[in-house]
Amino acid sequence: MKIDLIKHILFAFVLISCGNNDDETAVLVETWKLQSLEAGDFYDFNGDLNFSEDIVNELNCMDFDTYFLYSDGTGEEQVTKNIALFFDASTSSVQGICENLSETQRIPLTWSVNDNTRTFNFQGLSAMGTIIDNQLIFEQIDFPLYTDNTLTSIELFQSAKFTYILQE
Repeated sequence: MKIDLIKHILFAFVLISCGNNDDETAVLVETWKLQSLEAGDFYDFNGDLNFSEDIVNELNCMDFDTYFLYSDGTGEEQVTKNIALFFDASTSSVQGICENLSETQRIPLTWSVNDNTRTFNFQGLSAMGTIIDNQLIFEQIDFPLYTDNTLTSIELFQSAKFTYILQE
């Protein structure tokens, strides 16, 4: 009788020890906040007659895009504003707008690390960024240029460089 009881206790202990630990949760390991979004060319995005390639600063559109990366290879991009660029063929100019979103967009992603790179996979896309010091840089990302304010007519893409800063 005692032996059977001991066997049941040991069996229960093994089941508990070997079972999935649902209490384990992924922990936040990196947070990256957008610092700059640079076009490949200089434009007057806001119509102030000052030309710049830095879309974020030119449109005064700060603190709107952040990546949260967790220890289990998952993550989330949180976006609070929308930047749209419009190409005016009659003047060959590009104008931009920065609008607050009614609610934060939360875009799930997976990520991986390889030496000094981070690869993000989200919404069927993959992007590889390079880490230099405390910056995560995505080069040559195509940014759509709209030809009307409905945000539906895309005729061109502007190559852009996204730079994120590691948050401590």
